[in-house]
Amino acid sequence: MLYETLFLQSLIFTWIIEVPLLFVAVRYILKSEKSVWYILATGLLMTALTLPYLWFVMPPYLDMSWYPLNGEIIVVLVESAVIWYLLRVKPLYSVIISAFVNAASYLLGVLLL
Repeated sequence: MLYETLFLQSLIFTWIIEVPLLFVAVRYILKSEKSVWYILATGLLMTALTLPYLWFVMPPYLDMSWYPLNGEIIVVLVESAVIWYLLRVKPLYSVIISAFVNAASYLLGVLLL
């Protein structure tokens, strides 16, 4: 399978896992009044902003033996900034949410893909 096809498969899989988890965390755990569509759009955007960098830009610059850990740390930091800025979630909560949704999608991806 082409690398680009694997990327698209991973992108869709990541959206399927992360966007609903983000929605539940923001709407029901944090009790945010943001609209459903705004939360969903934020989830789609945060993954669309980070996953291409993780797959296509970062590999030449990161030590491949530590790539999953380093890559996910960078993604969590960037996505937490997106969550904080767009959804106005406290910075600590945005990092926790980002780490949780990314851990879930990463672990499920390893198990299922």
